[in-house]
Parts: sequence; C-alpha cells; structure tokens
Amino acid sequence: MGLGHSPRIVTDGLVLSLDAGNSKNYNAGISANWTDKVGGNNGTLVNGTHHTDGPFVGAGYVEFDGTYDHLTLSPGFTIGTGDFTVECWVYPISSNQKMEIWQNSSLIGGFYLSSNFNSADAGPILNRTSPPGSGWSTLLVGNTTLVASAWNHIAWVRQSGTIKMYLNGVQESNTLSSSIDSSTMGSIGAWSDGQYDLNGFISNLRILKGTALYTSAFTPPSRTLTAVPNTVLLTCQGNTIADASSSAHTITADGQAAARLGFPKSAFVFDGSDDYVSVSNSNSLNPLTNTLICWAKSNTSTWNENGFLMSKRDVFVMHPNTGSTSVSYYYYLNNTWVAQTITVNNIQQWNMYACSWDGTTLSAYLNGNLINSGVKTGPLNTSDTGVLEIGKDDGYASRVFNGNISLVQIYNKALTAAEVQQNYNALKGRYV
Repeated sequence: MGLGHSPRIVTDGLVLSLDAGNSKNYNAGISANWTDKVGGNNGTLVNGTHHTDGPFVGAGYVEFDGTYDHLTLSPGFTIGTGDFTVECWVYPISSNQKMEIWQNSSLIGGFYLSSNFNSADAGPILNRTSPPGSGWSTLLVGNTTLVASAWNHIAWVRQSGTIKMYLNGVQESNTLSSSIDSSTMGSIGAWSDGQYDLNGFISNLRILKGTALYTSAFTPPSRTLTAVPNTVLLTCQGNTIADASSSAHTITADGQAAARLGFPKSAFVFDGSDDYVSVSNSNSLNPLTNTLICWAKSNTSTWNENGFLMSKRDVFVMHPNTGSTSVSYYYYLNNTWVAQTITVNNIQQWNMYACSWDGTTLSAYLNGNLINSGVKTGPLNTSDTGVLEIGKDDGYASRVFNGNISLVQIYNKALTAAEVQQNYNALKGRYV
C-alpha cells in the first residue's frame, strides 16, 4: 500500500505507520486518534499528548503561558449589529482557570468571548456584554464543558439576530436574541487589563462580519482556514500572528505569546511525566520476523527515567538507557530478552532509530546505518497480548519519554540494510 508522504518508502511488509506529518493520520476534532492508515492499529493520545502543528497538520497556533500573554490588534474594529461568526481552536492546558479567547470591548462596554472552568456564574463557553457604565453581565452560557489538555473547536454565530454557540460542531442548547455592545478595542488571549489570561494555545482564529457561517451542526475544519468573504480577522495560523484577512490589522505580541508550528518536522509532544500513545489491535503486531522504525528527538541531553520510545512487553522494546545517549533494541527471543545497543551522538536532534530481527540475526541501525548486528536464538514471542505503547514502557507507568516522536513504523519482515537506508533517505529531508 502506498503512503501519502513518499512513494519511496518501503511498503512491502508494512503493518503499522503512524505519521505525524501526514494529514490523513491526524486531524483533531475529526478523530481523537493517531490514525494508522495501513493496518488499522490506531493510537490513542493519552494525558495531553499533543501535536506540534496544533489541532491538525499545518495548522499552527499561538502559545499563551497564563501570565498576561496576549495579542493586541491595531486598529480594532466593531462587530456591528448584523450577522457574524467568530471561531477558533483552543487548547486549555489546565481546567482550573478562567480564560479569555477574544475581547472586543472597552472598560465601559463591549463583546467578550471566553471560557470559564472554575467560575460559579459562568459556563464553559460564554459571551458577556454591558450597557456603557453598568458593569459586566453574563448574557449567554454554554452547557458543555471544554476538555482540558485537548483541542476544542468553538464557534459563536449570530444569524438574523440570534446568537448560537457551537462546541466541536455541536450546537449548545442555549441561544440569545439580544443586541450586544460593540467598540473598537481588540485583544486575544487575555483581558486588556491583565485578567483571565489563557494558559494554553489558540489556533486559526477567524472573525466574519456580515456572515453567519454555521447555521446547524457541522464538522470542525481540518484544514487551515482561509479569508472567505466578509473575513475581518484571521490569525494564529502557521508560524505567524499576522492577519491574513484583507483588513491587514497590525497584531502585536505582548508578554511571551509566540506563534508555533512543527511543520515539516511535525510530531507529537511527550512531556516526560505521563504522556504516551496507546495502540489498539496491537496483537496483530507479533510477527515471526520484524522491523521497528521510530523518528524521535529528545528534550534532554541524556535520556531520563528510562524514556521508552516504544514498547510491547514480551515482544519488542526500543529502550533508551537512563543517564546516557545509548539506545538498546530488545527482542523477546526463546523466553528471554536479547539486545543490541547503539550510542547516539546527539539525542536532541532528529534521529531515525531502527532495528530488525530476521530469525537469526538482530540488527541495530541509526539514521539508516547498520551499527551492530549479531546472531541470536529465537523464536520471537508471538503469543503476547500486551498493548503497544509509544513514548512509554507498557509495563511501568513511570518510564515515559520526554521529547517529540514523529513517525513510527512496524514491518512484519526484516528489512535489509539497503531497505532501511532507503527509508531514511526518503524522509531525511523532512528532519535533517
């Protein structure tokens, strides 16, 4: 089966391919999985494991650290009295926070869109307004809680005077038929006086003035938003905060707010605490011969806490050795673990780790090069019922990876040295 990212990769014998750089393998909001399009062995993201591109491949996002990071627009604009759409992806790191997404207001009146996890008078999604000088009042409260440590798509839409809110494409039950105040101030990620700072990320924030884009349930977008007609603001995309609408607002980053984008080195981030990926249907990954490939980059100069790259207990393990830069490739042969170990000069750069077992020889590779090989006794265990886990030892919760993993491949045959080199050459342009 051919793969979208490159026809030069060896596909014969490929039974699992999890590629963070392929949009067919990951779309937040469309699927919660890291999708295997080869063998159906999908990976579930656990404990806040997230993509370096944002909610989908190529999305980009702006990071806010919760200490008055925000973006300021110049000039601001009014939302008006007609139809409008405000939408974005938001990733709140903590559930114990009040956070502003978009403010269009002054101290005496305006339009405030936010999410409050811990406020008694505010639901998970709300907009607030007040007549000039009368203080803030809650106008519209959603009834579905946003998920912390995950991407959520939010949209506020006014059509013919009625405001509706959508969370991940599903309309909230509460609506509002009322006017809202409007002024010319604009702030993203925090209130203009330093309150309600977002600790998290915003991606693809788009505002349309004069168009109600969503009028019923919809599938959240999985491609970079464009400046459709009536777009007056489009930001937090790719690796820039620039306004991609025809309004061309000047946007200034205040505090430590910064645009992020992993592409082309798209990957998943593992925090070294409890993040990992659990792969379903992994009993099919117990062949008599086998090749493992993993592209990874550490956040630390030496491996910490036995930060496993991948593990399927009693079958195979990619096991970085704590306090060093060496990696051991283990296979469970003839009811005992056997290994080949390699030393890596720099684990903080992207490396392709690979190993193979052909029935008699265990071979260890680094960046396409054969480093070590040796005759071992077999056979490979094929009766294990454990789950393949990426970024973690499937037998010990404390052994987790701190860094980025971009591509995991498993073959049900032992690739030759030439085939391993072929795979490296096919993808090195993405990483090197």
